[in-house]
Amino acid sequence: MPITTCPACSHWLGERIEKTTAGREVVQRFECHECGNEWSKRLRPVPTSNGDEAPTLADGRNEYVGASSSLDAMSQNPLANPAIRYGIGASGALVIAVVAYLFLDGTTQLVAYAVALADLLVTPQILKRAATA
Repeated sequence: MPITTCPACSHWLGERIEKTTAGREVVQRFECHECGNEWSKRLRPVPTSNGDEAPTLADGRNEYVGASSSLDAMSQNPLANPAIRYGIGASGALVIAVVAYLFLDGTTQLVAYAVALADLLVTPQILKRAATA
């Protein structure tokens, strides 16, 4: 649970009791366990260097409660990384090719190689669409 300083008594005992989102704006309400004071902080998203939006205080100062927003973005959707998408396609194609080489022969082996090639080329494109949906 995020903790912040109480504006009334300056104790580090303020705990977030509510977080609401209205459009592109985030409002967090806090309560001090020492004096019982309640206050809120209004945050607005601003563009970051990687194109994501990070919450900042309404006066423009950065304040992160918990993990970094860029870390959150990466942990939310690993398929946004092209290396992950192509790695998944390549690993599937490698498995198919190894099975075809070790256990198949003739036309069946050639069909399996074609499936491996299709997996290598098509899977990253499908995962890219899944990442943007």
